[in-house]
Amino acid sequence: MANGIKLQNVYMTFGGTSWGWLPASVVYTSYDYGAAIDEARQLTPKIPAMKEMGYFLQAVTDIAKVDPAAAVTASDPLVKTYHLVNPDTGTQFYFARNDHTADLTFTLPVTTPDGSYTVPRTGTLQLNGKDMKVVVAAYTMDSAHLVYTTSHLMTHAPAGEQDVALLASRPGDNGETVLRYPAAATGPAVTVDLNVEPGHRRPATQLHPQRCHPGACRPRREGTAAAVAADRRRRRGHLLAARHPRRGGHRERPGTRPLGNAARGGPRTHR
Repeated sequence: MANGIKLQNVYMTFGGTSWGWLPASVVYTSYDYGAAIDEARQLTPKIPAMKEMGYFLQAVTDIAKVDPAAAVTASDPLVKTYHLVNPDTGTQFYFARNDHTADLTFTLPVTTPDGSYTVPRTGTLQLNGKDMKVVVAAYTMDSAHLVYTTSHLMTHAPAGEQDVALLASRPGDNGETVLRYPAAATGPAVTVDLNVEPGHRRPATQLHPQRCHPGACRPRREGTAAAVAADRRRRRGHLLAARHPRRGGHRERPGTRPLGNAARGGPRTHR
């Protein structure tokens, strides 16, 4: 995906047994090759990664048409970054890759029509050894506009009167998710579920912090123009579901007119 490839064969998804040297006498009986489902029909650690990628490719269809974009350099030069953009929608994908065995921390410059950011705004991104992650930016996510997220956008979909997004990360990793809505008399309520610790940043209207308990956290949103939501998973919960009601039960596409800082009121963060 980082190279803009549109067709990929996963070798192997399911391992098996080559009875009686069927392929050739030089091939092992166990034809497994580190498959996601091994020869003994057991799931391996590759299954969660394949599931995350599968849901992502199904939901985030902008990835199906991308071109190489301007080169981006992470704060740590050991992190290799692939920058792709959808020429029709402007959605951007920043693939950060760690080819080394040691874990790396870094920040990433992200420039979109919404503005230029050093991501994340607080703290750093984390990459385990021999690992990779993607930062999605400037993406129309149902009736919300995703400025960027440092978590893995696993999937999203409208569900009844709400839009639901599912974000994932490695256990213990921090994440920062920025949403923007068009200015209006009243803004949508944003609900965040599962072990998330909210905070807020001043100045500006913001998500008000409150104590979260396992199962649900509902920060109250004031203001109408912009929202910044950062999700922080604890060890026992590294998935986040963020919901906001859909106005009038129908899909609403946010306006695309750029808003200045005064109009936006600045970011709102829960961390």
